[in-house]
Amino acid sequence: MGSRRRTGLALCALGALAGCFDPQPPQGLPCTEDHRCPDGQTCDLATNVCGVPTAGATWRDDSAADFGQPGAVLVDAVVEASGAVGPRPYLTGAWRTIGIPGARFASADAATWAAIAGAPTAGRGFMHLAGFDVWTDAPRGVDLTATNDVTVAFEGEIYLEAGSWQFYLWGDDVAFVELDDGAGFTRLAVATAADDGTGQRQISADGWYRIRGAVADADGPMHVHLQAGGPDPSDEPAWIATDRLRAPVDDLVGVLVDGFDDTHTHYPTASELREAPLAAMTFDDDLAAGVGTWSMRYAAQVRLDATGSYALHLDTVDGHRLWIDGALVLDELGWSASATTTAALALDAGWHDVVVELMWSDTVPAKLALSVAAGPDLGGQGIPLERTRPVLGRGVRWANASCWYVDVPDHGTASCDAWLDLPPGATALAADVSWEVDHPLLASLAAELVAPDDATRALAAAGDLSGAGAASDRLDVGLDHGSRGRWALRVTDTTADMMVGTLDSLDVRVDYRGGVAPFPAVASYTSAVKELGDVAQLGALRWSVRQGAASAAIVRLRTCATADACAAEPWTEVALGATPAAAPRRFAQYQVELHGDGDVPTALDWIELAYLAR
Repeated sequence: MGSRRRTGLALCALGALAGCFDPQPPQGLPCTEDHRCPDGQTCDLATNVCGVPTAGATWRDDSAADFGQPGAVLVDAVVEASGAVGPRPYLTGAWRTIGIPGARFASADAATWAAIAGAPTAGRGFMHLAGFDVWTDAPRGVDLTATNDVTVAFEGEIYLEAGSWQFYLWGDDVAFVELDDGAGFTRLAVATAADDGTGQRQISADGWYRIRGAVADADGPMHVHLQAGGPDPSDEPAWIATDRLRAPVDDLVGVLVDGFDDTHTHYPTASELREAPLAAMTFDDDLAAGVGTWSMRYAAQVRLDATGSYALHLDTVDGHRLWIDGALVLDELGWSASATTTAALALDAGWHDVVVELMWSDTVPAKLALSVAAGPDLGGQGIPLERTRPVLGRGVRWANASCWYVDVPDHGTASCDAWLDLPPGATALAADVSWEVDHPLLASLAAELVAPDDATRALAAAGDLSGAGAASDRLDVGLDHGSRGRWALRVTDTTADMMVGTLDSLDVRVDYRGGVAPFPAVASYTSAVKELGDVAQLGALRWSVRQGAASAAIVRLRTCATADACAAEPWTEVALGATPAAAPRRFAQYQVELHGDGDVPTALDWIELAYLAR
């Protein structure tokens, strides 16, 4: 009996070399040359060893729920509701504002963010300057109608270079500002109608820093203004340039609306967030855009989910202009009803910059309806509210400067200077001026415009104007004589007749390209650690990038035996479609760096890892 057993073992051992695995072949034997194994076993192609059967599996992330798993880490990135990971969007050149009913604090000691946290809000808007002044009117752009017993909060980020920064704050009735210099928010300054406030911060590195504050008004005038000076300790506080302001808007849907007390976007009044679809825009008096005639600019990014050729249809009561991704595609300003359709536009899937300029007179109700006339997505429909966000691209932006109310003496000259600044590196696209004078005998006035290079241009010679009272005009002045710097309106009374007048106003508006980008150049996403099971072999790692080349995403992967061990494991960079050079282990994690130009929001649409599991 023992002899037969020994003989059988020897035969089986010899048979194994020839491919015989009967009766109960052990695991761990080498695969045959054509990668076959005994029944019930699978060949591990990495080791050429037979083992437990495996099955193909895929780890795929392609939805907001997938990318939003607990433990995921985002740096300058957001998980979009559409199911993609993209760079965090910012509205640059502005801070967010929030209208709050009631004066939420009445003293400097009580002026804190905690005093307004959780308070009911009326509306949300934006301010393009570090402050506002409504005198005794209701605050604008935040849906507050009361002129007293109100609070307006503001928040965003401010760009500061490393060094010593000094701040000056005005506020009426009571205002405060808090700054997060890297160690959390702390009080920067507080001001009352009786006492202005000052503050100082030592900034350790160049960058964007969170800032927030509020002003409460119980009665009378209401205003708040913040100035800053730095990074040299000798730099006195001054008005803060708009390119130092920005606010994250990844939690908002809707459109940025700028109101103007003029038909051609002169004399800006206020800005607000309008949470209404562009296909059926709503209108109210919150922007205090004037009586009789006004204009507005609507700016947003809209999301299309298919690449192809599109035609957009814009329907308004009066004239309009439309820019898509910085290109002027409709130019129909005028006083007649206007419904126009663009030529075919090649647009890829993703976010696109939309700017609409709208003229209006109060003879008929205002109207704005932007829809997709033709295209592979939303054809014949309007753009839903949830596909808009208040982001202003760099393709076309506006800046303005104004001066007001200078007496014109009898047989004398008055001048009004408006200083216009543009962000560094910005390119002016167009310049336009609006002006107004007032006199009992308008024919006696002559007016001229002085451009930044000191070139003069006649606006009205003596005798050109007629009648009495106010006279105004606007004109496109071009860019031949510059855009940045001092613009001046000079008005001369050419007749000695014992009558005096007023230079009422000069407003200069420049459309330009450039400024601070609405997106960070680099954004990163690190997934939560994923348990894959008993992994026998890793396969290809693939992904898709929206609005960018595949190379715009740098992808890394690491594996680990336990979830907690992943943090100590090194990352392995992986090329698109390649098999990661990492050991097949039970847990895995990936990291994606998205690189863009700051204008186009390159995003990760989906990512998947193929593998064999035992």
